[in-house]
Amino acid sequence: MKKDREMLEKKLSRFMRVDNLLELGCFNGSELGGYTSMLSKYAKHVVAIDIDNKAVESAKAVYNSKQIENIEVIQMNAAELKFNDNSFDCVTSSSFHEMYPSIQMDILKEADRVLKYPKRIIFMEPHEKSVTCQLFKVFDPKEDHSQRIKNTKQVIINFAKQYGYKIKKLTNSLAINQFDSKEELLNGMLGWWADIHVPNSENEKNIMLGEIENKLKKLSPNYYKNNQVNEFIWSWVLEKERPLVDIVKATIYDVRDYAKILNQSWKDTYGKYISKNQIDKEFNIKKLIESFGIDLKSDDYEIFMLKQNNKNIGIMKLGKYEDKYKTDMKGVGEILSLHIGNKYLNKGIGSQALKFAYNYLKGKGYSAICLWTKKQNYNAIQFYKKHGYKITEYANDNPIDGAPSFVMEKAIE
Repeated sequence: MKKDREMLEKKLSRFMRVDNLLELGCFNGSELGGYTSMLSKYAKHVVAIDIDNKAVESAKAVYNSKQIENIEVIQMNAAELKFNDNSFDCVTSSSFHEMYPSIQMDILKEADRVLKYPKRIIFMEPHEKSVTCQLFKVFDPKEDHSQRIKNTKQVIINFAKQYGYKIKKLTNSLAINQFDSKEELLNGMLGWWADIHVPNSENEKNIMLGEIENKLKKLSPNYYKNNQVNEFIWSWVLEKERPLVDIVKATIYDVRDYAKILNQSWKDTYGKYISKNQIDKEFNIKKLIESFGIDLKSDDYEIFMLKQNNKNIGIMKLGKYEDKYKTDMKGVGEILSLHIGNKYLNKGIGSQALKFAYNYLKGKGYSAICLWTKKQNYNAIQFYKKHGYKITEYANDNPIDGAPSFVMEKAIE
């Protein structure tokens, strides 16, 4: 099994050769529990943050003593980063599992916000079977550290799924923590979680040291031997490439593009079975332009533009259901419209738009998504089915435009 330093050198360093790297949780500047000084060998500029001011001051002192000039240490809450969007090329963490579970998702969202494309988040964390999990019980007997690490992995998986990251799971590695003496080892272990619990007296300190020593003695030589403590480390790399389109809220400046795209999309999609006159009547460009300002102010829905290289190529309207098609509509949000220019179809843009719609409506508290589609729009029906939407019994067989339609639904998990 590779050592964690070898893993970093051979597997991870290529992701870290960047201009600006952000590390979440710099510990106290020592190699015990942190990789900041190693990261500085690859990144031109490393910003290391920690919420604990004592850790920050300690880290500053360590890096100054080592004359490492490309590390900037800042006290900051990782869930409320004070950086602009698109500020960093890579984000790393070796202590994410120790961050409060209630804000882990917020921390990852913030990491996503401050990253540039292609976005990368790297984790090097203790394995759930690591010696860490046994020793932590000395500091907090009620804490199940193994379960905490498992839960952390699930948070990362959920985040990746929701925000479009691919997870690359690398081979587990081994972190070697070598101490010169048993005394140094025990006191070093005592300092690992000083933020969790510090002995209140010399007697309590001796008791805790004894508990640490007893736990180490029970470990196999793979974990503990000759004043050396080995930890299994798991490494994941989350990657997200630039999306096919940017999906942004519409502004009044999008009015003409919005009207033209909506009108032309109806003609291209439904022109075979709805007359041009009917489409121009229902989706009259002049009327769409006149009503656009009112639409933008609606409390029931929001309009989004799909942009490619700053050019509007599609539109989407999301929000509260427009037509009550069943008795209980509680928790139902709707894709009120989704239209993409003809020459941009079958390129993955629609799939990206549906994923955006799902996350948007989920964020608004909806528990299901509905949409109306024409019964003759076979391509769209198959497309929605592919993305988990199911045809329902609810239909309108006598619409004004003469083209029957039905409702498709998908549950939000």
